[in-house]
Amino acid sequence: MASSHRDCIWLRTQPIAHRGLHQLERSIPENSLSAFQAAIDRNYAIELDLHLSADNEVVVFHDDTLERTTGIAGELCNKSAKALGELRLFGTDQRIPLLSDVLALVDGRSPLLIELKTSRPVGELEAEVVRLLSRYHGPFAIQSFDPYRLAWL
Repeated sequence: MASSHRDCIWLRTQPIAHRGLHQLERSIPENSLSAFQAAIDRNYAIELDLHLSADNEVVVFHDDTLERTTGIAGELCNKSAKALGELRLFGTDQRIPLLSDVLALVDGRSPLLIELKTSRPVGELEAEVVRLLSRYHGPFAIQSFDPYRLAWL
């Protein structure tokens, strides 16, 4: 869904921080606002993962379940964005961000490589991502292991 071949040269030339530039020993957890700021500070592109919350908010999170990163049992898709936003990542003060929060933070300063990760029906996450990105003015590309998600786009 990126604009053109020329606009995506960063995919081959710029280092990409997978889930942001995270370092647990420095309390910078993956897919957190602090990891994304660290990537911006070092001129890295940012890879991030997206899911839909129970109330259809686009959240930035890698796993389908919460336990590995938050210590809380359960599936991400069964919690509201507000409930997810209250959870701490790896015991730090960092929380699960919304895509809108990440877009506001990045504000075009680093390219975004966005991975669609939801288990929800094709079209639900994609429609919300398109809505949010339609107002964003920075470089981005979208990827997914599910070809039907990309076909929807």
